[in-house]
Amino acid sequence: MIRLSKHLFFLLLILSVTFVRIGRADSSAELSSWPDSACATGLRPQDSLWLIGTRHLGCPDPDLPPSESFQYLRYEGQNWQESHFPDFQNDHRDMTVFYIHGNRVDSGQAFSRGREAYEALVQPAHQPTAVRFVVWSWPSTQIHGPKRDVLTKAARTNVESYYLASLLAQFPPETEVGLFGFSFGARIISGSLHLLSGSDLCGYRLANGDPLPVLHPRAVLTAAAMDRTWWLPGGFHSQCPAVADSLLVQFNPNDPVLKLYPRIDRHSRPQALGYTGFPWAGTLDAGTLQQQNAGCRLGKTHDVSKYFDAPEIIGRARQVLLDPPLLP
Repeated sequence: MIRLSKHLFFLLLILSVTFVRIGRADSSAELSSWPDSACATGLRPQDSLWLIGTRHLGCPDPDLPPSESFQYLRYEGQNWQESHFPDFQNDHRDMTVFYIHGNRVDSGQAFSRGREAYEALVQPAHQPTAVRFVVWSWPSTQIHGPKRDVLTKAARTNVESYYLASLLAQFPPETEVGLFGFSFGARIISGSLHLLSGSDLCGYRLANGDPLPVLHPRAVLTAAAMDRTWWLPGGFHSQCPAVADSLLVQFNPNDPVLKLYPRIDRHSRPQALGYTGFPWAGTLDAGTLQQQNAGCRLGKTHDVSKYFDAPEIIGRARQVLLDPPLLP
């Protein structure tokens, strides 16, 4: 049996806490974290690369559209340039792909992980289809005190689900959208799709009197740090599968972090979706859910780079997110 430090145990606790008081958001500016020399290696000429940041935001302001409060950066001319929501809206490409990182990722790491995701997913595609690739940078920088870090970030995933859903709700219904999330990022995606159905998530709701657009993104949830029962009827994210056009769950029964998920609640002993997969696939509409066991290929790891480096794993994600227009 592996003996883990108290620090790692608190890190694991992050995987199942549903709602706690939200602490102050990371106020560091995204732009200052990026050296001008940081370039988007492998960026195809027909694509655009964006970063949307929420690190400076706390709880949503009911009197202000969330999308107008986000920070927008666009990679242009070998540098990151500050931009605005109308510019993002007017950047028309054939499809939009989001990458949402996990916890304990600072601003600079968010860019490097997002760039890895772009290079693994999109750069190998040889067709001329244009992609607007978006790195979603949320306040996951490690804060002092492992318990405080865990509880603050756990609550923040619900806020991020709302922020992401509020942006997606403004896309035209015909927009091709792909969502790729790792660990806590997968949990944020699942919550955002639940909200896009018009449902409630911890008191957050997109309802504004107008019908929500018919948007059916394709999503890949890799090493998802969320309870595997949340998609069941009445579950915390029960409407997520109904909104998604397709879902790919990439799970790893050898993941040393997700293995400890049941210790969070010794009474119910919940299992993580990213550890076991979704055992009740028959409860979902046929064709919605695909699952891939990455355990034999990856072994004992909770490192997103390992997923990026495994051709058969990242290739499956590419197929779900980008096929038919982009799959080589």
